[in-house]
Amino acid sequence: GGGAEMSATAEEVQRVLREALGGGGAARRPAGAAGAKKGKRFSAEQRVFLEAAFNQESNPVEAQRQALGSHLGMSEKQVRNWFQNRRARLRGRAQDHAIHRLAEDNQQLVEDLAQVRARNVVWSEENAWLKAEIRRAAAKFEDLQESTGKLLIEYYKHKNEGGGDSPLTRSAKRARLQEEGPPGVSPSG
Repeated sequence: GGGAEMSATAEEVQRVLREALGGGGAARRPAGAAGAKKGKRFSAEQRVFLEAAFNQESNPVEAQRQALGSHLGMSEKQVRNWFQNRRARLRGRAQDHAIHRLAEDNQQLVEDLAQVRARNVVWSEENAWLKAEIRRAAAKFEDLQESTGKLLIEYYKHKNEGGGDSPLTRSAKRARLQEEGPPGVSPSG
């Protein structure tokens, strides 16, 4: 069935369009093709033929429209209007599809934005915690610098007062003397 009818229609459409552009022979009207009255719908046969013609040429020139009209029992104006309306429906579907895609893209962007905002909250909290840790570490560092400075002052005070030995150095010397005995005296053994 339907496939053979459609291919025969496609071949017939090609012939009508080609002949309209001077490709030979007059366009022949199919048997049983009723002319469309003003304000009436087109017959099923006319619609099938026009759809097949549209699939091959969406914007036929005047000669092609006249040949199609002659073949289908329609005026050139009716054919022209049918093609204009068909292109408008096609554009409308394309716009509907584009609007649907844009709506989907927009929804994805809204979801992505929500995720970014959630991550931003987490990162802001982490950033605040890290800044607090840096302040604590900087305060400890300052305390250590201050303590080191005090210890160095004490060290040099003791060194200058005690003949150069620090309290730790003096206690280490005392422990050695106790083990080895006074200098110049050999340990008894």
